[in-house]
Amino acid sequence: LEKCVTIRKQVVSTQSTGIMELTEHTSQVGSVQWSPIVPEYVAIGDYDNKVCLWNIEKQSLVRVMSGHTDRVGSLAWNEYILSSGSRSGNIFHHDVRVSDHHVATLVGHDLEVCGLTYSRDGKYLASGGNDNKVMIWTDRETTPVHQLIEHSAAVKALACPPLQRTC
Repeated sequence: LEKCVTIRKQVVSTQSTGIMELTEHTSQVGSVQWSPIVPEYVAIGDYDNKVCLWNIEKQSLVRVMSGHTDRVGSLAWNEYILSSGSRSGNIFHHDVRVSDHHVATLVGHDLEVCGLTYSRDGKYLASGGNDNKVMIWTDRETTPVHQLIEHSAAVKALACPPLQRTC
């Protein structure tokens, strides 16, 4: 993992290369996730325990969201809520529209949160971790409503079925 994120944009002009590098990170990048609501926004989680929100069109840093006590290795969007999973095992919900962005903390994993994904309807969040667990959370609870604990290795990749509303 590097400290730089390279973005390749679709180019209309022949004078531009369409390559943009976000080099302001002081530590390694742990996760990257595009906003589904604001297409010019990309969130980047890093090993300095923070999440940076970038505006690619303006080539500027919109905000830095701190609070995690360890590296941020996973991100998922649910409209304007950005969820970030950390090596500490915690998941933070950030509302990117407000200055006091940290709106909830989900506690359940014993080790690093490696993967996050929302259901299509946004009512459920699935998380996977280095503790070999999958946890299902609702949009109203800060403790998991369901746990799958039979895995024999870390759960790093998750996906909800696209034709179902829920995970």
